[in-house]
Amino acid sequence: MPRFFPTAISIVSLLCAFAVLASTTSATAVSQFVSLDARIPESTETVAITGDGVTLTGSWTAPQTTPAGADLWTHTARESSSRALAGIEGGLLRDIFTSDGLRLSRETWLAESGEAFAARLRLTNTGSREIRLNTLTPLSLEEIGGLSFGGCSVADWTLFTQQRLKNGKPGAFVPDTSLSLDSDPFLLVDGGGHSNVLIGFVSQDYHMAGVRLEMKGGRDASLIHLRAECDFSGSVLPPGGERTSQWVYVIAGPEPEGLVSEFADRMARYRGVALPPENAPSVFCSWYYWGPWFSEKDLHGQLEQMGRQRVPFDVLLIDDCWTPYWGDWYANKTWPSGMRDAARTIHEAGYRAGIWTCPTLANENSSLAKEHPEWLLRQDDGSLVLFKMDGNNYVLDPTCPGVCDFIEETYRRLTESWGYDYLKLDFMRSVFINPRARCHDPGATSLEAYRMALEAIRRGAGPGTYISVCGGHFGASLGTADSQRSGSDVVGFWRNIIPFKQNILRIWMSRMWHVDPDAMMVRREEEQRSQEGHGILNVGRLSDIEARTVALNQYLGGEMITFCEDFTRLDEDRRALYRHVIPSIDSPSIPLDLLERPLPSTLLTRVRPLCDELEPWVTVAVVNWSDKARREEVLLTGKVTETMDCSEFVAFDFFSQKMLGVFDSGDKIDLGTLEPHQSALVRIAPWHGRRPVLAGTDLHFSGGGAEITVWRAEKNAASGRLDTGWNYPVRVTAVFPSDGKYQVRTTTVHPGQRHFRIYNR
Repeated sequence: MPRFFPTAISIVSLLCAFAVLASTTSATAVSQFVSLDARIPESTETVAITGDGVTLTGSWTAPQTTPAGADLWTHTARESSSRALAGIEGGLLRDIFTSDGLRLSRETWLAESGEAFAARLRLTNTGSREIRLNTLTPLSLEEIGGLSFGGCSVADWTLFTQQRLKNGKPGAFVPDTSLSLDSDPFLLVDGGGHSNVLIGFVSQDYHMAGVRLEMKGGRDASLIHLRAECDFSGSVLPPGGERTSQWVYVIAGPEPEGLVSEFADRMARYRGVALPPENAPSVFCSWYYWGPWFSEKDLHGQLEQMGRQRVPFDVLLIDDCWTPYWGDWYANKTWPSGMRDAARTIHEAGYRAGIWTCPTLANENSSLAKEHPEWLLRQDDGSLVLFKMDGNNYVLDPTCPGVCDFIEETYRRLTESWGYDYLKLDFMRSVFINPRARCHDPGATSLEAYRMALEAIRRGAGPGTYISVCGGHFGASLGTADSQRSGSDVVGFWRNIIPFKQNILRIWMSRMWHVDPDAMMVRREEEQRSQEGHGILNVGRLSDIEARTVALNQYLGGEMITFCEDFTRLDEDRRALYRHVIPSIDSPSIPLDLLERPLPSTLLTRVRPLCDELEPWVTVAVVNWSDKARREEVLLTGKVTETMDCSEFVAFDFFSQKMLGVFDSGDKIDLGTLEPHQSALVRIAPWHGRRPVLAGTDLHFSGGGAEITVWRAEKNAASGRLDTGWNYPVRVTAVFPSDGKYQVRTTTVHPGQRHFRIYNR
């Protein structure tokens, strides 16, 4: 039963009529959380949220408005009711406070199981003049005691942060220096092994929001404040007008990975977002070799090569290269046959046709900017908002009459008329990135304007068109975007680990859309295409072991596969790496060491094979991100083996194609020394010791999950069928029981063959 305590008087009796806990929360799920209690006073006194070893003390924070409201707030009413939030049943308290010309509703919610707490604020302008709303702060933890973990020192905390944009750098770190940071959509605090607390926003729409943290670091580390702030950017609230903050959501538990996964699910459920569909696309993108110089001639050249030696991907995407100016969405002179013809050519080659646009930008020289200056977004001083990227660009204001109609019609033309069924939308952040921007509609926030543009695109493109957002707002794209980029642009050499870090630390977002890890590039090419602008794009300087890790990064994302190569020049051994990741396995990896710095190095993928006769298995990837060689191992913990009903396991190394042995739960698998930037991939499957087991293949990183469609196990033989679009010989390895031990046997399935049989002789 929910536990709310106003001052010293229990109101449990008011909540006894609540419905039983929703079936979406199982007993197993509840056990991974710290059960929370809440003390909610009928005043502006502190709100206390407590659990096993965890205490959050929330201070009253008045709405920030212009002109400023009065300091004195009076509690006038309290209401209680049952309420489901993000798929969980619970109890809701609504406290009403009034001030001069303002009414504030504070809503606090506690899950019936005690596993989660949430709060939000609703402000109503009851006065006679309009005001501007700057911020609402539904949760504010101040100084010592604001957040505490038993007797744990703040110096022992680990912080795990997220960023709302792809170029932001999520990560884990300790507060060894004084710091001030924003984390969105959540911040996770590890209390030195005592517990973990996650504070985040489940609604993620209507306005910008962030968990803002300020700390004093070092030996005397202390919390200055931790605030869940909702930014309304001075949007106008007229007399009688009302604005509501996002729900800030609090959960606590022993394992950070479980909290992050739970938060992702609650965020998706709150917005009514179903699980992303399987069969995430593999996408060839023209940008990362040709940049703005990809032409109609290049398109035909690539398709001719693919006709001779087919690459079985799904989408061929024409990136930024085809327009005279951003905003003027028609073909330039390098596409003499036009873009409708390009789409037809791609379809005839057996691929889906994709096209790049930046929907909310208009280059300063574009016809769009010259003909419709009234459509352009302006700053608070009336000047135009500039977005500098490949020159000066103006930003469209979706709240201005006519803009969304133009956007909708543009994307109806690209899809219905021209035939493109995959859209890449770039630089979407341009609408909300400038804090001085003011919409034509003074009551709208920049994030509402962003959402208006995205919904107009979806109306024009129709429900069947795949929309991939690049550089947008992660939360505000929920329910409209089919995929979103996880990180900043990549290059064809090992510059740093940031793109890997962004991909791996955002795998949790795969609950809501297909995560796009950006392009895999494994070419060998020392000289850059030109010295101007984007000339370095074509360069490929990865070593063999680095190229292998770049390929593995695509597999770890578990969903979209994206890449770019000039297939007329690509070396055969590097081309062969693509067979390890295409098609997608549709199973995002789980970091087993989420809070490791600089990023997780051990990642688990649960493989659900196409073949029903095969028991599910897992793969464990281990990556040495450092610049020094080090020994690595895989520990068969409960997290690794929990989905396999067995006590012994076959371990098979993908890259060496060698059997590592049969191991018990709790054993360590020694991987030896990994060189800098080297990776290992171990396939771990159930071993019952009674019949032959598939140990793996050398085709797909899943080790047979994406290509073995039939498997028959006999006493001294194993047979099956292999289905793939790749024209390569495939090695299949099986392990046979033999006098209490095992025998390893292999066969090769040659191109054109489908069936195989392996004998234990």
